[in-house]
Amino acid sequence: MLATWDAHGLYGQYGFRELAQPELFMEYINSPVLRFKTNTSYGYSK
Repeated sequence: MLATWDAHGLYGQYGFRELAQPELFMEYINSPVLRFKTNTSYGYSK
């Protein structure tokens, strides 16, 4: 599994694809820094 903001095309060249069923995945943020910066439904801010 790989996370990227803007390199989907690059990693697609190496076989990475979008998740087939993203609704099955959740994440747990166990970092005070990330929790403080959280302001989106995905848990991260750009």
